[in-house]
Amino acid sequence: MLKPTEEEKALEESKEFTNNFLTKLPGEKDFQQFQSKTGRYSMLYPNEFYIPDVFYEVSEDYFENWMSEKTSYVEEKQVSNKVLQVMYRENEEKRTEGKLRITLNDVSYEGQHEKMTIGNKTIYYGKSHFATNDKKVEILDPKKYEPNHFFAFVVDNETQQFVELVYSLYCYDEKACNINVEEEEEFFAKIYKSVQFERKVK
Repeated sequence: MLKPTEEEKALEESKEFTNNFLTKLPGEKDFQQFQSKTGRYSMLYPNEFYIPDVFYEVSEDYFENWMSEKTSYVEEKQVSNKVLQVMYRENEEKRTEGKLRITLNDVSYEGQHEKMTIGNKTIYYGKSHFATNDKKVEILDPKKYEPNHFFAFVVDNETQQFVELVYSLYCYDEKACNINVEEEEEFFAKIYKSVQFERKVK
């Protein structure tokens, strides 16, 4: 029997770590329920995405930051990588506009975004195209270039606590990549719309 490679060992460790957060949902094939270690929010979590423990941090019940990814291979060659980054903050200062402005500056094209309200939460969301030229990253107009970054800023209207989500698509082999952008956008929307906040127990 062949010994597992370092990559295989790392993947198994990431699977085990990720499962600590997840609960199966009856009748749901593509997602499980993610419960934050802060106890302050939950959301849908996509199957086949895994969180390496080195990309997870939490501070009591007021901050959590993590990254998960799904890597695709063709004949042992990496052809694409899908990365979901999530950050939760309690936001006691109620400085939501400032926090949103930082997010838009980091991932949007010239601040372009849309807004929706679902129940007691407001969601600011959008998309952009990241291009790397001479190791410099440019954010380009998603109307002119195919989007490869999607973002959402989900705010609890009562407490102002928020979850920031960024979903990034990386294609390393155009012929084998096989990414459907419309499907990925719908996939991400299902995730950010599912965010549910919990009130802090005093």
